[in-house]
Amino acid sequence: MQKQYFALVASGLVLACPALAQDLTTAGATLTVQPGATLYVGTGGLSNQAGGTLTNQGTLRMDVPLTNPGTLDLNSGTLEVRSDLANTGSLVPGTGSVTFSGMANQLLTPAGPRSTRSWSTSLRLGPIPCCPTEPA
Repeated sequence: MQKQYFALVASGLVLACPALAQDLTTAGATLTVQPGATLYVGTGGLSNQAGGTLTNQGTLRMDVPLTNPGTLDLNSGTLEVRSDLANTGSLVPGTGSVTFSGMANQLLTPAGPRSTRSWSTSLRLGPIPCCPTEPA
């Protein structure tokens, strides 16, 4: 475990643990979630800084805000967002899927050269209400 920690620090990733929260920040580094792997960020936040590349070929589950001033490559992975997503960098869609599944309203802020331009500035998404079932 200690060897992996030093490998992450050496590649430009910074993991800060104030109190019980943790922030994962790519400091100009490349972070790849491999096929079959899951990266879960449950507290703190994830910031893919300018000059950084986050490539998702597996599952990236975000219970916290995801901020992307760098390059977010959805590749062939699954991105599950349960909080807000702010893209001020490049978004490479690939063949991956994005699911917004938060229990409260979620804010999607698209920008950058490859984002979908159909939203004016932001899109607020709320929880999906359960559909009534038809009587048998």
